[in-house]
Formats: sequence, structure tokens, C-alpha cells
Amino acid sequence: MIAVDVAQLAFAQTIFGAAKAMRMRRHARPARDGFMNFLSRTMDCHKILPASFYHPKRMLYRDLTERFSIKNPSLLKYLLKYMVGNMAQPISMAKTFKDLKSQGYALSKNTVYDYVSYLEEAFMIFKVDIWHRSVRAQALNPSKMYLIDPALKYAMSIGEDRGRVLENAVFLHLRRQGLAPHYVQDKQEVDFFWENGQPVNVCLDFDTIATREREIKGMTAALQTLDLPAGRILTRDRNEEIKTEDKTIFVQPAWSYFFEKS
Repeated sequence: MIAVDVAQLAFAQTIFGAAKAMRMRRHARPARDGFMNFLSRTMDCHKILPASFYHPKRMLYRDLTERFSIKNPSLLKYLLKYMVGNMAQPISMAKTFKDLKSQGYALSKNTVYDYVSYLEEAFMIFKVDIWHRSVRAQALNPSKMYLIDPALKYAMSIGEDRGRVLENAVFLHLRRQGLAPHYVQDKQEVDFFWENGQPVNVCLDFDTIATREREIKGMTAALQTLDLPAGRILTRDRNEEIKTEDKTIFVQPAWSYFFEKS
């Protein structure tokens, strides 16, 4: 039997629907007693997870504030909400600094970097840099931020944005395997790539013609840039193999990818 992380299963019903969640349930053993009974209910998991599992204020004011001697807890709270609201999107520290200044916070750029590093050290957020051999190029480009658990998005921000939630879940899957993924930015962005790996893009809905064309074009361009023969697109439920030029793109449901080793 395959052990599946609580976060992966908790969002299976939300993202993939009850049928796919139950299929994952049959292939997995529970991470803790009683969780499978919880997952099998028909309710939306994300609507009760934040209240049951997470206490953002307690984490902020007791753990982070005390550990790092935070002088401005309200700034840290706003910064975390900002990161949560922009989960799985490129975030520029310069732009973040300007946004905080516009909100009336008196701070320096160094304060922004320090507070972000505190959130990283506490393993609440993870930074993913652009794929580039130049360290300077990595530093000059925005980083993408991912959360220790996508449930924080439902607890601290408005809107579901299931595509970003799924991307965050894929990141956590890669990280659990000891990988250090980057994102690729060519003509279009590809979500994940790592040394000696295969580029992976996350696209929740792969059904419309415009979306298919965009995703195939972006992955093909990335494969040409990286000089690789094949890439992967993770979706809600599509499963197919696409040949384009001399490249191969494997399309598969993300839930099945969670049972694989990359």
C-alpha cells in the first residue's frame, strides 16, 4: 500500500472531485487514524480544514514573533497574507516593498528580506527561483512562493483558485522526494524543472482549444531551450501522449503523479 500525505488527500476531493478522491483512498493507507473516514464524507474538505487544523494567529504571534523577536507583528501578518494571496506566482521583493509602503508601513527593503527569511526558516513558505546557471540572474528575477500547506490559502485569503492550489500540491510532492525545483521562463513559464529532471507544468483544466495550444506551445519551447526530448503536463483528469516536432509531451492526471517518484 502507498502512504499518501494528509495534504494531498485532503485536497483530492476539492480539486479532483469525490470520485477521484475515493480512487486515491483505495490506493492509500491513512496517514493518521480516522482520516480516511473524514475524507470519505461528502463535505468540502477545505471548508473545515482551516478551522480544525490551523491557527494562523497562534503561529504568527506565539511561534514566529517570539522566535525571531519580531518588532512589528502586524507587518509579518500582512506579509504572510500577501504571500498566501500570491501563492505559486512570481513575486518581486521590490514590488512587495512598494506594496507594503503603500499600505503605510514604515520599513526598509532589508526588513522585507528579513521577514520573508523568517517565514522560510519557519517552513511556512518555500521560495522557488528561476532556472538559470547564473546566480546573479536568479537573484534579479522574481521568485515563486509556495506554502507548507495549501489549506492556509483557504484560511487566510478569499477565493479558491484551484489551479494554484494544485500547483502548490505538486511542489510539495517534489520537495518530499528531496528535489529542488526551479521554474523555467522562456516565451512562456513552465512551473517546475530540476537538475537531471523533466519539465513539469500544472494545468487544472486542459479541455479548451486555447488552453491546449498555450500549454503545448509553452512546453515545446521549454523543451527546446533545455534540449530535452520530453516533458509532462499535470491536469485534473486528462491522460494522453502528444507528439510535437521531435518532442513528446505526456499529459496525465495530477493525482496519479502523486503515486510516482520523479
